[in-house]
Amino acid sequence: MAMKVYDAWKVSSNLQRIVEKKRLYREPRSSADVEAVLGEYKETIDRLSNLNPSEGQTSQNGAVVLALVGGKISKGLNFSDGVG
Repeated sequence: MAMKVYDAWKVSSNLQRIVEKKRLYREPRSSADVEAVLGEYKETIDRLSNLNPSEGQTSQNGAVVLALVGGKISKGLNFSDGVG
């Protein structure tokens, strides 16, 4: 289902509009990759949160994780840690 949504967004150009503003992460197929994806997501949030406007310009101002409720990634999100 998530792949169908992703593909529909890609065809409609909604995906391009999202990635112009946000770094996009997708739930991995393998449970073994969840830690790495969440780590990269957290690094992106931290880096963009601490970015001084005078230091390198970026059009991205955050990150988005596409995941299924009850899926592999949603079990690793903790909304109290500033990442969820």
